[in-house]
Amino acid sequence: MTSKDYNRAYYLRPTVGWPAFDVAAPVRKGPRKKALWFRDLIWEKTVLDVGCGRGEQARWWAEHEAKHVTGIDWSQDAVDIASRFCRHLTNVSIMKADARIFRPAQRFDVVTMLDFIEHLTQRDAGAVYRLCAEKWLVPGGWVGVACPPKNTCKYHFYHQSQASMRRDLEQAGFTVKYLKEHRDSGRGIVYVAKAKLK
Repeated sequence: MTSKDYNRAYYLRPTVGWPAFDVAAPVRKGPRKKALWFRDLIWEKTVLDVGCGRGEQARWWAEHEAKHVTGIDWSQDAVDIASRFCRHLTNVSIMKADARIFRPAQRFDVVTMLDFIEHLTQRDAGAVYRLCAEKWLVPGGWVGVACPPKNTCKYHFYHQSQASMRRDLEQAGFTVKYLKEHRDSGRGIVYVAKAKLK
């Protein structure tokens, strides 16, 4: 898959339990629920939302708790949609970037990866976790990860389990403080982890 596969139709399509995305509507219930999983991490913090997609979590955090949210995605269509969806907010920045090679000018208090890691290969996922630890986060910063277990989605390549998620985060230099299965109305189970940089 390339960034061209993640096009406008991909981001605007209806999915199980969710209607088609409307850039003029408020943040939908499903993405809002996922944003709440990491509410305790982002209060008055700078946040990097990796694989921000439509910008739903970035917008919700910016409207409610975060000091500033920077969303990155490798798809220009995602960046265009997210920028439009968050255009009324002064504490959100959306940019096109490939997370596998992203080197920001500043570090962040919190990094989030929701429905992102499974879109990478195992090797690329490890590289992204290392970049998160070495280049993206301030010392003692937090990363929040949410991804589904193995499924048949053609866009998913790295099928995580709780054990593999813990292993990958620890190998990158994090201490996992929370790792649990959550129910997600669209797909059943989602693994959610919160880890602190050592």
